[in-house]
Amino acid sequence: DMKRRNIKHLYVFCVDNVLVKIADPEFIGYCISKEADCGNKVVSREINENVGVTCLIDGKPNVMEYSEMVEEVSEATTEAGAMMYDEANICIHYLSMDFLEKVVDKEELLPVHVAKKKIPHVTEAGNFVKPEVPNGVKLEKFVFDVFQFADPDKFVVFKCDRINEFAPLKNASGESSTPESCLSQLSRLHTKWLLHAGAELVGPDGDSLVKDDLDHEDSDKRLKNVRVEVSARVSYEGEGLEKLVQGKMLSWPLHLSENKMYF
Repeated sequence: DMKRRNIKHLYVFCVDNVLVKIADPEFIGYCISKEADCGNKVVSREINENVGVTCLIDGKPNVMEYSEMVEEVSEATTEAGAMMYDEANICIHYLSMDFLEKVVDKEELLPVHVAKKKIPHVTEAGNFVKPEVPNGVKLEKFVFDVFQFADPDKFVVFKCDRINEFAPLKNASGESSTPESCLSQLSRLHTKWLLHAGAELVGPDGDSLVKDDLDHEDSDKRLKNVRVEVSARVSYEGEGLEKLVQGKMLSWPLHLSENKMYF
């Protein structure tokens, strides 16, 4: 069907990333300009972060899952203290249709990954158990495993800014990757868009934020509790907002959508 519709390029993304730039024209354009078979968008990996690493395995492009890395490799750092294996895979890929046609029949050559999981269950006695240690395994195959079939010279890595493009939803509660943390990251990004566009944001307690506040040392703290969302139908990455909000005072919580009147 894709061939019938003359599709030449595919963009793959993970649905749990609330900051993903769907069909990112810069990433896709870069891959096309390099005549790449496939490409991987990455962010800099953080210390002890449970994320796969983009690398070469036996000279072939690939992603090494964090659960399959030995500790001395996973935690290796440079003299400057940065992660030695730095290119964190965030499951945003480019695939050319020509490449996909060549590898579509190679599914049986893809490796099976073993993920150890804590699986809640009900015992034969009817008791609900929520284990604290892994008690089961999940067998997985990943889209990025096709990277190994690409010529290294036709595989590209594109690094983006984590704070603008990576906020994965993984946990119901906890310190990170939760609904609350994802909402906070999305709101922080969209708040910056509006402030840079010339808006003034006023909270329920009357405190206001303007563009100059972004330069203050405590700006992250002040933005933490702001709740703002700009609909993708209004702006893709902050462009075109000046004509809507410049010189305007907006109250948050705010959802800036195309079919509501604010002014």
